[in-house]
Amino acid sequence: MDELTQLCQTRSEIYWWLSTTLAAELSDEQLGQYQSAEIQGFLQGLAATPALTASAEKLISALAAANLRNDARLELCADYAQIFLGNSKSSAPPYESVFTSENGHLMQEAYQKMTALLEEHNINISDKYSEPADHIAIQLDFMGNLVLKTLDSESEQAIRANFALQHDFLQTHLLNWLGDFEMKVKDCDKFGFYAAVVELLLAFAQLDSDWLETELD
Repeated sequence: MDELTQLCQTRSEIYWWLSTTLAAELSDEQLGQYQSAEIQGFLQGLAATPALTASAEKLISALAAANLRNDARLELCADYAQIFLGNSKSSAPPYESVFTSENGHLMQEAYQKMTALLEEHNINISDKYSEPADHIAIQLDFMGNLVLKTLDSESEQAIRANFALQHDFLQTHLLNWLGDFEMKVKDCDKFGFYAAVVELLLAFAQLDSDWLETELD
């Protein structure tokens, strides 16, 4: 496996992992996976990257604390509902439109742009998600697909074009609202698991954007 293939696969897997974590309440199977040695090793690997150390270690600690709760999955399901499923005053709805539109409503310009992007790249989400297109999980899933499409490139020029597309998406559809989203999640999350997830997401998205910018220079 060459370096570019390995890098793209790793980046896409991180985006998809974050997507599934934020898409809905965790299942028993997911929670079991997060408590496994494999995921612990994965998080320790992320923590070895200086830009991700603090956020990855917070998530490791939050997972350890979750294991001490009487019914971890039900408690985390309640956390998810409290943080993400209420209105924008009392919770942090995970939609770009809520954080970027003037009125803070759902299905605004960001939703329309995301819908157009999904159609442009022939990505069908209807069988996987029942949420508007600008939900954070869909955006992260889309980013993972963009990253993996790099491997279809047949020239250096095509690779650069794909990197430029990824960088633009990060800047215009993720990093433009993730900072405000992170602050809102931290305000709403009394336990800290989802706050740690979103903090890691923001740190990784910024790191990835910086790396892409360097590659495009």
